[in-house]
Amino acid sequence: MARTVAELAALVQGEVTGNPDVLIDDVAALDCVAERTVTFLENARRLKRLDGLTPGALIVPRDAVEAASKTLSCPLIAVDDPQGAFI
Repeated sequence: MARTVAELAALVQGEVTGNPDVLIDDVAALDCVAERTVTFLENARRLKRLDGLTPGALIVPRDAVEAASKTLSCPLIAVDDPQGAFI
């Protein structure tokens, strides 16, 4: 069942940066992202792993939103614990 980024953010008590209406219908490992998948990033240093990839949405730590939004065009869900939110 597809969910919007806004719905996913509400489930993990996160804040959305970008388009909250993007539909997500799967989760993926960082190196296997696709247009309608969500994945997470533990910290801003790992942004380079997404070079050339475009996830549907990305769960990021709150302190990585600025760096991630400069690098990526997908919606971001900012949370305190990205790995915990992903699981």
